[in-house]
Amino acid sequence: MIEQTLAPYLAEVADLRTRLNLLDNQQSGRTANVPHGCLSWQEAKTKQFLSIKQTAFLLGVSDKSVRRKIDDGLIKASKALRHVRIHVDEIDAYRKRTV
Repeated sequence: MIEQTLAPYLAEVADLRTRLNLLDNQQSGRTANVPHGCLSWQEAKTKQFLSIKQTAFLLGVSDKSVRRKIDDGLIKASKALRHVRIHVDEIDAYRKRTV
C-alpha cells in the first residue's frame, strides 16, 4: 500500500535527478546526455530563436507545457511560416520572472 503511494513520487525524484545532472553538464560545458536537437545555455545564447523542443529542454518542462505558456501569454513566440520560434531573450526573461 505504501509502495503504491510512493511510486509516483519516486519516479518524479528520479526525473528531477536526471534534469539536475543535465543542468550540471550544461553549466560545466559538457554536452553529454543532451537530447538530439537540444542546446546548452552557452549554445542557445549564440542563436537568436529556438524551437519549442529546445525551449522545453532549457526550461526543464515538456513541449506541451511550453505551448501552454505561449497560449497563456507567459512566453511570447513568433508563429511565422507554420513554425513556432521563441526568442532567446524571451526565454531568459521568463526564467527571471519565474525564479
